[in-house]
Amino acid sequence: MIFPTLSAVAALFALGAQAPLVMQAVPALLAEAQASPDLQVETTPEPQAADVQDTDTAAEPETSGLSEPSLAQPAPADAEDVIETQAPPVREGPAPLTADEQAAILRQVEAALAAARTVTGRFDQYNADGTLTRGSFALRRPGRMRFEYDAPTPILIVSDGTTVAMQDSELETVDRYPLASTPLGLILDEDLSFDEDVDVLRVLQSDDQILIAVEDAEGEIEGELTMVFDRASLDLLGWITLTTDLQMTRVELSDVETNVRIDPRQFRLDEDQDEEDER
Repeated sequence: MIFPTLSAVAALFALGAQAPLVMQAVPALLAEAQASPDLQVETTPEPQAADVQDTDTAAEPETSGLSEPSLAQPAPADAEDVIETQAPPVREGPAPLTADEQAAILRQVEAALAAARTVTGRFDQYNADGTLTRGSFALRRPGRMRFEYDAPTPILIVSDGTTVAMQDSELETVDRYPLASTPLGLILDEDLSFDEDVDVLRVLQSDDQILIAVEDAEGEIEGELTMVFDRASLDLLGWITLTTDLQMTRVELSDVETNVRIDPRQFRLDEDQDEEDER
């Protein structure tokens, strides 16, 4: 079984809300992405009259094998984890926000993120290939996080504030990446500034949600990150990641608690902790 490597890290930095709610934003995100001159989207042409075959004699369609997963796309999970991810009918979107309204929302969200020093709970990760993986998480600003996947996924991802380490207990490997090179770094910033740290692509507001789509201002992290917030409480409900080739991943949070004490050892791998204890 192949499990995600850097793609798992990238996907985690796009938290999502409850699936039906977050999916309301997906058609709008895809529509805007397809309209962008920087993104090329393959579409299936409408069948012509000459291409239509009699249903009694039509050949069975050929199926192609799955391609090798890339670093931007999580690998498939077990068959029992495959789920249907149909989006609900597209609804008419909210009226556009004025520049002043957007600025006010961004300032409020900045303050809400800064106030939540720690966050713990459960997560559901809906991968681009239609699979679902689950686990528990803990975040502590600045820069600390732990995402531990449920069995059978043998993955543990932790960040000590500067480095993200991903441990695969099945392969007995550990991969490490700079925190600043992952979308996680944006959410774990001690004091995120929408003016200085990211380029804001759009701000959407519905009756019960706020969606803020951003991209890395330095261009080091490709794709978009859309953070989803509860409109009333400004709690972070989740996120959506959209890669440059339109691969979408959602991570949904549940059983969330904020500003609770977290053991600092949660943000280190056991082997790193053992090495530190030996010094």
